[in-house]
Amino acid sequence: MKNLLIAASVLTCLFSSAAFAAQAPTTAQEQAEAQVEAQQTLSSTQQSATLTRAQVERQLAVAQQDGELRYLNTFIYQGS
Repeated sequence: MKNLLIAASVLTCLFSSAAFAAQAPTTAQEQAEAQVEAQQTLSSTQQSATLTRAQVERQLAVAQQDGELRYLNTFIYQGS
């Protein structure tokens, strides 16, 4: 019984480790695409982090007027 359990554990570890392995970019084209994607992600987070207080208040007012805020509170957050 223990041998079966050990064998199952070893097989599970072997198969699950392949699921977490990431394939590194191999060609120059793939590396360039990965760099562009990383820069786009960085620029989008920097843009959202550099909003002024007035811009955020304006976005909040628009969200309240068009019902987006009410929808989020009702269906997504469920009043929590």
